[in-house]
Amino acid sequence: GMAMAQIDIPGTVNFDIFTMHLKALSTDSDAARRQAEATTDSTNIASWIASHHADAVVATGDFNETVETNESANWSNHSLGDSISINGKNTTYNPVATLKAAGLSDPRPASLNGSLDTISSSSPNTRFDYALYGSNLTYTGGLVFNSKLYSSTQLATMNAARGTSLTTSTSSTASDHLAVFETFAVVPE
Repeated sequence: GMAMAQIDIPGTVNFDIFTMHLKALSTDSDAARRQAEATTDSTNIASWIASHHADAVVATGDFNETVETNESANWSNHSLGDSISINGKNTTYNPVATLKAAGLSDPRPASLNGSLDTISSSSPNTRFDYALYGSNLTYTGGLVFNSKLYSSTQLATMNAARGTSLTTSTSSTASDHLAVFETFAVVPE
């Protein structure tokens, strides 16, 4: 499913956040449902953007699929771009590209070691988590946060500055996904 929130920020532009969790697992039916969800969500986001053209839009979530060509698709024995049947109609399988087609860009944030991968948090090897953005935003920075890539001194500095208690194992014990942080600037109307 998909959820949406509209935030009234100072000025004339609203900030609209969509978040979704596309179907997990790798069977044919899982992949078909994931692609169908991406198609529906992309259509809804594109419609929203068309009727709220001045708004700043971000679409986030666990898409349960990679868009990276060097990674295996989350569809057993298939690849991104393969044909998949949904309700008796063949379509191209690529859920992330389908979501981007709503008019969204992918900033591709990376971890300290340059990796885009977000799952599994204990040994990341695939990218499933995204924060795509619309044309009324400028991407100013981002990070896939993996606490084990930081020294204890770096974590201590972060903890002192932010009132947190991060350790090198925080990422792997908090979730099976790594956190994705991104910052944007609103393009003035």
